[in-house]
Amino acid sequence: MASSTWLAGRAGMASQWRKMTPVDSGVQEATEGKPPKCTTHVFHSDQRAGGVANMWSVTTVSKAFRVLLLLMLVAGGILTFHYSYDNKYLVRLQNATLRLVSQGFTQHHGVADGSGQSLPSWREVVCKQRQNKTHEGKKTPTLKQLFRDAIPEENRNIFLMDTACNPTPKFRVWCSVESWARQNPERQVWFLLTSDRIEDNTGLSSTLLHQYANLQVVTADLDDMFRDTPLLLLFNERKWTKTWPVELLSDMLRVLVLWWWGGVYSDTDVISVRTLTLPNNSLGFEHSNSLGSAFYSFQARHPALYQLMRDMHKHFKPKQWGSIGPIAITRVMEKICGEEMKMLIRRAPVTCPGNVTLFPQSTFYPMLYSQFKYYFLPGNGNKFNETFSRSFALHFWNKMSKNHWVKVNSNSVYEVTAKRFCPTTYLFATAESDVF
Repeated sequence: MASSTWLAGRAGMASQWRKMTPVDSGVQEATEGKPPKCTTHVFHSDQRAGGVANMWSVTTVSKAFRVLLLLMLVAGGILTFHYSYDNKYLVRLQNATLRLVSQGFTQHHGVADGSGQSLPSWREVVCKQRQNKTHEGKKTPTLKQLFRDAIPEENRNIFLMDTACNPTPKFRVWCSVESWARQNPERQVWFLLTSDRIEDNTGLSSTLLHQYANLQVVTADLDDMFRDTPLLLLFNERKWTKTWPVELLSDMLRVLVLWWWGGVYSDTDVISVRTLTLPNNSLGFEHSNSLGSAFYSFQARHPALYQLMRDMHKHFKPKQWGSIGPIAITRVMEKICGEEMKMLIRRAPVTCPGNVTLFPQSTFYPMLYSQFKYYFLPGNGNKFNETFSRSFALHFWNKMSKNHWVKVNSNSVYEVTAKRFCPTTYLFATAESDVF
């Protein structure tokens, strides 16, 4: 896509975002398609000129400091233009930006890769374990990049992602991707990688791309994704790089893709078992006291997403698992709904202000994480239709189940699911092995 088109698309999205009014504490009634009016701060030219003249009159200031000061003024003007609707957030953002500049941090410069090209700092983190590995296999050309080369159509999307800089996703990941493309042919399915290439060692990825016209595999420049959003400061502070960078990056990116383009986000250990016919803004209970973050459905720039991004920055705890995942979305929705989850689940499905519907556990998380072994036990797939008649998707809890093999002809829930909903992936996975 031409750079002018990209800039126009970015400008349009940023313009719409600036129309949003920040969500204060308490319940926000969201109006679909009618964003609240924002307040424009006017800076008179005579005031600006007088302020700059006074500053330049200080003869003791060094030339280098004057240049830095001028850059800070320009940056402050741009930030004021983008964030003028929220003065507290603006102050925090400006202070953090100046602090990062003083520490010498830059978003766009990292270490060099094997070809001598400079890696973005975020890729330096998530690709650290793969920088020195040489992969063999059939490589596709460099993947298309969101924003620059591909702009999803609003609210008709299903997003999945691999944030581990992995050019060779596993069969179970492809099973999830295929299931969403197969079950939802009217939607565009976007598989987002932090790797800029994919290696087609088995031929599976090229086969799926040929078979499903609604499937695209893309990459993204994360600087583009985070720019002009409330998550920019959290991204730049880099606290997320200290513990679980791959998982925490995924927690942030899933919110961003829905903020920019809307639709559905799914983890790659979730398999779609029914065409989605649910309302646009949907979440599911993971258990009685918490919502899950493996499935999100939101319209682009929904107020709940804005409030979620602000909450993620405010309450992020690097050493607390799920602090910007299930914990954050649960806290935000309790505020919006005005009730605790243990009360809301009794009435599920229940619709809260902003037309966000909370669905019962059976919809997306029919088995608790402590029950994941049920999916892999032989014979349990015999009662698939009866057990999962109310489910739209099944979450297989990969963090716990990744070392549990799916055995061919075991008739486990996972095998039955794979045969029905990702048949091409199942054929590739079992072509030369009786487990995957």
